[in-house]
Amino acid sequence: MSRRNNDINLGTALLSFTAIFAVIGMITETCAILFGYDANMRVFKLGSKIATVSVAALFILSILTVTLAICVGKIGRMRAHPHSNALSELVAAIGGFAMTASSIIFLIESWGNGGTLKLFTVLLFLVSIPAGLNFFLGKTMNERISTVLEFFPPLWNATCLVRLYFDSENAINDPVRILLQITLVTVMLALTYELKLRVKGTGQIMFTVTASLATVLASSSFMSIALLYFIVKVGSVGDLLLSLASLLVSLYLLMRLGAYYKIRERE
Repeated sequence: MSRRNNDINLGTALLSFTAIFAVIGMITETCAILFGYDANMRVFKLGSKIATVSVAALFILSILTVTLAICVGKIGRMRAHPHSNALSELVAAIGGFAMTASSIIFLIESWGNGGTLKLFTVLLFLVSIPAGLNFFLGKTMNERISTVLEFFPPLWNATCLVRLYFDSENAINDPVRILLQITLVTVMLALTYELKLRVKGTGQIMFTVTASLATVLASSSFMSIALLYFIVKVGSVGDLLLSLASLLVSLYLLMRLGAYYKIRERE
């Protein structure tokens, strides 16, 4: 088998297994939230076996994703300047809208409050505007402005993390909150490495790892928060849109990852 065909098969395998791992993660999180979560205390029930299994499953899925991504990153080759397709641009645009919308809702919710939380909520709103524009208009603007705008989505994720730290609504040991924090970090790193790969042409392995892992974690995190909001009746629209933004951005990054790897050409 030729090296080019190896690249094709490796890239396809990575995206396929990432999708499978994401679905498994969503299923285990669904079981954990519905049968092992204490909505009043906002923690998993003490001694819940299904909660323990879900945490172990997500950990194993993450290890498998990282291992596979490292192998693909080391062996596979990537395009220098891949083109975005209509689907990835649509997903990115909706993700950018969710970023800005969640920031507006958080700002409205915290408007009557003072202190550090409100300060970082205002900052989050300000950062969300160029972050959203990056996904709406970034690819249609000149290269210099587009590159500048691409710095704001990872900054938005970082600001979300700081704001979440000062948010006393949720318990610090809430597993749903912890998973969201880990997801935000991973998406932030994936956005940063995608920018580095596009501008400098380096960071192939780290982008492959973080984009794949972000998809698995964001899928599980969104499922948890969506179930809490729609079924358990816990959380806010802002939390839901925040997790939706992370999921859509991670899916966009996964599609970008697929575009970077070589595609089979007709003979």
